[in-house]
Formats: sequence, structure tokens, C-alpha cells
Amino acid sequence: MDNIYILTGQLGCGKTTFVYNLLKEKMNAAGIITITENEKRYLLSLHSGEKHPLEVEGNYAGEVYLIGKYVFYVSSFDWAEEQIKAIDFSKIDYFVLDELGCLEENKFGFYNSLPEAVKKLENTNTKGIFVVRESSLSTICSFLGVPQNIAYTKDNFPQI
Repeated sequence: MDNIYILTGQLGCGKTTFVYNLLKEKMNAAGIITITENEKRYLLSLHSGEKHPLEVEGNYAGEVYLIGKYVFYVSSFDWAEEQIKAIDFSKIDYFVLDELGCLEENKFGFYNSLPEAVKKLENTNTKGIFVVRESSLSTICSFLGVPQNIAYTKDNFPQI
């Protein structure tokens, strides 16, 4: 697929900032990115502007994903999946999903959203940007059904 792009790099190298800055110039973008505000992480819907807390704080009795020292709300990813389902890919130029990594390797996080997003991209001219943690690149490319040679760093990312 020539409309899928993988942006990869190590933790904290500026992948999200790069893609956010790239897309803020593009008027017709949709998808989910992870943002940090006041040291708290949120999922941000680019098309609706809504955000949803990502990491569990304090005591929480609901379902969670536990990866290392991090605890994430399952409901955050359920919310993101609904946001992605609501996107009309024929009406956008860019779709982004940030960030794919350990959760998805364990079939959590955005894992359930990946097949639908790829299918929608196959049937449109929309450019899909998937932000992938470098350590998860091989597995995520397999999930997406794309070769690793379409993976770029922020230093060699093509102009799209």
C-alpha cells in the first residue's frame, strides 16, 4: 500500500510532536494522538478535538491494561475505537494513530482498531500515518500487513 506511512523511533525522541506539527498544517486530518498536559497523558481525537485520560490515577475499580509500571484505562481505548469508527475516510486527507507499541503487541490498546483502519485506508486516497515505537516495529508491521521498509524516522520522513 502506497498510502501507509510508519513513523518510528525510540521512546521520547519526538515522534508525536513531529506528527502533530506535520498535521497541524494540514486542514483535513483525523485520528488519535497521545498528548501530555500537566504531566498527564491523554488520547486526543484530531477530528473532534475531544480528549480522554489515558493513565489511571489513584484507585480505580474498572478494567485496566497493565504494561510495566503503567496502568491504562481500557475505556480510553474503547473511546478511541469509537472515534476511529466514526471517521469517514473518504472525506479526510490524513489519518494518524499514535502510538503503537507494547500494548498492541499484547493485543491490547489500539489493536482492535488496526484492521478497520487499514481496510478503510485501502479503499481511499487518505494517507495513513502510524506512529510506532521502534522496539515494536516488526510486530506492528506484521499486524498492519505492511513491509518494514515503509518505516521512517522523523529525520527521513517523506513530504506527504
